[in-house]
Amino acid sequence: MRDLLLRREVHDLDFSIIGNARIAGKRLADQMGGGFFLLDDERNTARVLLSSGGEKITIDIAEIRADSLENDLRGRDFTINAMCLDLDAPTNLIDPLKGALDLKEKIIRTCSETSFESDPVRVLRAVRMALSLNARILPETLSKMRQAVPSLHRSAMERHRDEFFRMLAAPRVRSALSLLDSIGVLTFLFPEITALKDTPQSEPHIMDVWGHTLAAVEALETLLGILLDDHRAEQAENLVFGSAKIKLLAYKQQLRETLNTPLVSDRPKRALLMFAALFHDAAKPHTLSRTDDRIHFFEHESRGLEIVGEVARRLTLGQAEIDYISKIVKNHMRIHTLASNEAPPSRRAVYRFFRDTGEAGVGVCLLSLADTRATYGIHLPMTVWEAELEICRLLLDTWYENYEERVNPITLINGRDVMEIFKLEPGPLIGKILSALHEAQAVGTVADREAAISFVRAYLAEPGNWDEEV
Repeated sequence: MRDLLLRREVHDLDFSIIGNARIAGKRLADQMGGGFFLLDDERNTARVLLSSGGEKITIDIAEIRADSLENDLRGRDFTINAMCLDLDAPTNLIDPLKGALDLKEKIIRTCSETSFESDPVRVLRAVRMALSLNARILPETLSKMRQAVPSLHRSAMERHRDEFFRMLAAPRVRSALSLLDSIGVLTFLFPEITALKDTPQSEPHIMDVWGHTLAAVEALETLLGILLDDHRAEQAENLVFGSAKIKLLAYKQQLRETLNTPLVSDRPKRALLMFAALFHDAAKPHTLSRTDDRIHFFEHESRGLEIVGEVARRLTLGQAEIDYISKIVKNHMRIHTLASNEAPPSRRAVYRFFRDTGEAGVGVCLLSLADTRATYGIHLPMTVWEAELEICRLLLDTWYENYEERVNPITLINGRDVMEIFKLEPGPLIGKILSALHEAQAVGTVADREAAISFVRAYLAEPGNWDEEV
């Protein structure tokens, strides 16, 4: 109803019925050839997924939980969500709490005094809705949200996760994080973040670790805005981000497809990348050391890998999602290193980058640029920025335009071939040979089957390559 009043395209429909929502949902899915699953067993809420003209439509069906439709609406979270149409009289808006007026005035107001007590996850939802609608949360509602934070432990972590990742996939991520932090939700969900605050950094950093983290999130959002979202193109007027648009715009469509596509759930890789940005320096407080007047964080990316993995598992993310985020955090310093060299990276260096990161390497490129922007702020030297942009352009070009040649060449000979031709037994040596051969193909020194066999013969002639076998 809210989107209808805002004249937005409607892809999500919510129905409240008298009767069993599970049965109704299953029948609707069967009749319309859609997918069905139980959204909330305890609250008897079902979801039907349909596809029409290439568009996905989500239909949620819930059982009325009160003695009347109006009283059911009064039990909802916020007034702007407590409106509906009666299908028997679809021209009449049912709006017992004046939600349409709050929507017009852009106000987030709870439906009752016990709204957050009834469901503490509504605290996160209030933040998400305020930002998505550019609305303000009433002071009394904000006060109730702070009071409800300790009650979040009563709710399933999966519900916290889903609300949080919806924020990460939407605009104004930094604002969401700042608001969540101000009411205590962020440190409740992620106590690891507390240590970032007031952890100092040496130049060229201009902020402490927490300030830098927020700045990196904001820079990443801006970068994604000019590369992925047409309506955010005005941000490219900034010289720094304008040059990024010029360098990387050729990969706009591929980046869209990559980052807007989920791995194993409805969480797009864009949201996973934002999550990695939030935790990319999570280990700095634990790796801080000082040498004279310099502060160091040696191997913070490796320790950060452990921290972000722990957090991701706590949120019950899928293993593919955990791997994706972990690779970004672990490798987020590599482009800085590549850009610091005078010579451009070799084909071997590029191959090894993607060997270690896979598709997450695209995210590494974007986070690295955001990281650099956040490090220097307005003092960012254009020579530094242009060097990193060029590395990222080269890497994206390799991934999107030369994948089969330089990232994942076709198999010329397989493990069975190697064992038969060279009379070898199965074991770790076979894997070492194939890995070395794959790299040789990617860097252009092996082009056909005959050359591949010659490569293996030369590889086996080097005694050091047999070390693990003897």
